[in-house]
Amino acid sequence: MTTEVEYTHGHSKQDNVASRLNGQADYYATQAQDRQTSLLPAPDATFYMDEFTLYTSSDSWIEANPCEYTNQALIRMTLNKLASSHSLRMAKSKYETRAPPMQPYTRALSAYMATVQLYARSGQLATASRLREKKLQQNDFCRNSCDAIEDPHHIFVQCLTWKCLREQYAHTLTK
Repeated sequence: MTTEVEYTHGHSKQDNVASRLNGQADYYATQAQDRQTSLLPAPDATFYMDEFTLYTSSDSWIEANPCEYTNQALIRMTLNKLASSHSLRMAKSKYETRAPPMQPYTRALSAYMATVQLYARSGQLATASRLREKKLQQNDFCRNSCDAIEDPHHIFVQCLTWKCLREQYAHTLTK
């Protein structure tokens, strides 16, 4: 696309669009020159930071609200700690520290099963993988001679040693 530039003689008395636009441009250019004193000066550019600006090596300069940044940093630290050392289980520091009250299932016939579930969910079930994490055992392979890592899922779902027992209980449940 090409644009043609057409010369318009300045300050002409012609009454066409080009001459009128030229006159308007001259008018506004002259007005801008006359109002130079009414323009406010722009502030000088400064390259100084606030006297107390937070800085971390991981996030650099912190421009956000310090309270909000601290809260987010604590959340990140807790998540990293959980991901690396607790196998993504709940952080105990956020919850009640007193011992829980006696639950009704402690006297039930299935109390042993409830206890096993509690240990499994809280990461305290003594599986080979958990004992290896605590450096109490050298490897994390199944102690029933399976060629798999012994974790709660393997014991309760996959291990062939317990397959017969699982099928028996599944049959009882479906009855």
